Amino acid sequence: MNKFAFGFKIRLKKYCHSASKIIHRFKCFILSPGDMVIIVMSQLVIAISVSVVMIAFHHQMHQEPQIVTVDIIGLTQETLKKLSSLALEPEKSQHLIKNYVLNLEKTLKTLAQENHLIILPKEAVIEGSEDITKIVESLIKETP
Repeated sequence: MNKFAFGFKIRLKKYCHSASKIIHRFKCFILSPGDMVIIVMSQLVIAISVSVVMIAFHHQMHQEPQIVTVDIIGLTQETLKKLSSLALEPEKSQHLIKNYVLNLEKTLKTLAQENHLIILPKEAVIEGSEDITKIVESLIKETP
């Protein structure tokens, strides 16, 4: 055997050996039919779950808003009576009133956005809507 053929034979063995390593590595990624079924089923479950979430989100976003009322005048008058009975300094009472108004506004906006509501003053609606004054009052009391 000449020198060229011997060198070629050694290189061929190296290539075959490295090729067999590569093939062995790829065999690790070849899945059995049972594994393929599990993967396909899990992907199907994920796709269905995402679809259900998207449908629910779409339904929530395109739902007609509900009209509700709040007795804003009653809430503010009650708060002003409580503050006047405390006999606070004028600056302190103004600060508390300002905080109350900001909390009331924030609470009403949050309720309207989260629950898809149109909130009207109780005095503006004659009849036919739900009054959520007690809910608003309890939410304001919970805020710091």
